[in-house]
Formats: sequence, structure tokens, C-alpha cells
Amino acid sequence: MPMMHRCLMLSRKRRVIDTKEYDCGQLRLARRAKKMKQQDVADILHVSASCIANMENGRVRTSAEDLAILADTYDVDVTVFFKER
Repeated sequence: MPMMHRCLMLSRKRRVIDTKEYDCGQLRLARRAKKMKQQDVADILHVSASCIANMENGRVRTSAEDLAILADTYDVDVTVFFKER
């Protein structure tokens, strides 16, 4: 199965978080703070690097599970990714 198709499937099978609920820019900032490339993160989530780029740009919704994995990978609290209300 191609990587991008899996990226789209994740948003259908898991509880997805609307991009209005989380700050996509924080995904990129946290990744860069760890000096990781998009491909490094893609390998962890088993998706393509373009899927990570789309998550960071808000074009693809991500799952709560993936946000938890990213928070663990970046050594941050998952709340860092959510917008203040």
C-alpha cells in the first residue's frame, strides 16, 4: 500500500483531531527543536514525508494517537500541540 494512501486511511479509521483544534505550526516547531527531518518522523509513524508536511501545514488531519506518539517522540506534553481557548 502506498504511503500517502495510509496517511489518508489514518484519518478515516482513528479518532481524528480537526486542524482547528490543534496548532499545526507547533508540530513543525517541536520537530525542528529535536533536529529531526520529516522523513525521520514519517518512519516512526509509518507514513510518507509528504504526509508529515501535510500534517504540519494543516492539509491533513491527524489522529489523537499520532499526536501522542509525536509528543513522546519530541519529549513534549501533548497539550503543546493544542490551541489555547
